[in-house]
Amino acid sequence: MKKIRITKLKIKNYIVLLLLVAIQQLDASFNINHVFHLPIKTKDFFQNKKTASGLGFFFSHAKKGYDYNDKKTSILNIEGEYNLKTITKALDILHSDLGEPGYINPIKNLNPLYDGRNGIYDVNSVVRTCGITLAHEQRLYQNLLFCGFSLPILYLNTLNKVTFSTKKSDSYLVNVYNTDPAAWHEIETRRRDIHQELGLKGNLWSKTSIGDCEFHLGLHKNWEHVLFCKEIQLSFRLGAVAPTGIQYEDDYISSVACGNNGHWSIYSALGFDINIKQNLHIGMLSSLVFPFARIRPQQRISIYEEPSYMSPLKKDLYIKPGMLWSLSPYITFENLLQGAHLHVKYTYLHHNKNKIKEVNTDGQIESYLTRTSGPGVTTDGILQIKRLKKNGKWYDHYMTFEAMYNPAEALKKWWYDPHFYAVYNYPIGGRGAAQNHHIGLGIVLHF
Repeated sequence: MKKIRITKLKIKNYIVLLLLVAIQQLDASFNINHVFHLPIKTKDFFQNKKTASGLGFFFSHAKKGYDYNDKKTSILNIEGEYNLKTITKALDILHSDLGEPGYINPIKNLNPLYDGRNGIYDVNSVVRTCGITLAHEQRLYQNLLFCGFSLPILYLNTLNKVTFSTKKSDSYLVNVYNTDPAAWHEIETRRRDIHQELGLKGNLWSKTSIGDCEFHLGLHKNWEHVLFCKEIQLSFRLGAVAPTGIQYEDDYISSVACGNNGHWSIYSALGFDINIKQNLHIGMLSSLVFPFARIRPQQRISIYEEPSYMSPLKKDLYIKPGMLWSLSPYITFENLLQGAHLHVKYTYLHHNKNKIKEVNTDGQIESYLTRTSGPGVTTDGILQIKRLKKNGKWYDHYMTFEAMYNPAEALKKWWYDPHFYAVYNYPIGGRGAAQNHHIGLGIVLHF
């Protein structure tokens, strides 16, 4: 009877292990998303003594972003302002290209005096994400060779609210807004008609899905008592990210991708960790990500100055995302209390400009990529087009604070040597990227 009980206990424990196969390994530096990302746990990058599994829960929240003038703004405004003037101009250009000179856009059709005036709206966007990460790190050969994978499962919810800006808009429209509610109601009705003409669907968007799957092969080497240091560790990782995650949906203004938006990518990562003295570590992580190109059918692309999410034009596009690289110096204070550690890391991400080409260049309608003339095209407009072409280039930097607890270092012998952690990402700057606040909690088991 005693042996049977032990066997049942072991089976139960292995079932628990299977349910807890998760380590937060998917890094911002391993994907090409400027709105949403997950931070890596540095300790896991240098894990070299045991096979490890765990369970992690995360929550992230983004409400603002950094536009291309290095100012804080709405996430959607990173691509440009929501302006009735530019949106209606794009519609005029579209129908002119189609050979429909009799077309009158909804705002001009309501009152010609409204047309061509800056009607700028503040777009308040919120992106919330929560979920778990599933992963495993397997020791293959002694402490030198490892392989692993990670896969987040998440719920993504977005919301945008549009509000007329009396500070930025044309004084004539501001006067209508303040003094003539009936006339302003008609303008808002026509604005909603424009949304319908563009084929847009609502301000709420949500998805429950797996994220992009990351898998890798790692090499690790450590040296003890060299160069006046207690230990030096060096880890190299070569991996790939499969596009299994949530992709952007063109007909929803507030939709965002979670991961690489349908693109495969490969990456290399290198890190070193120096144990300077008892309970004090410093180190650096770095990575290079090379995304693959793909043809994306029927994607919105600006005709002129309007942001792409408000464009009336859809085309088959060849998209080659730019290379992404990152640097992350850090410091770790161990055993501040018995078994409790504190880890502080700074991360800088830099994404190069995307390459975008029209697959069918013989179309009747030109996008901003090729347009140099047409209705409403001015010198200022050409400058705007040049700015749009550079918008794929962005950078982001943030601080990561991680608290860890290792019961074994507090002389507690628990099954599977669990390590508990809590992590928080705080954005501190950027250009063309969202301010993403991230909280993670979890447990890592070793066996």
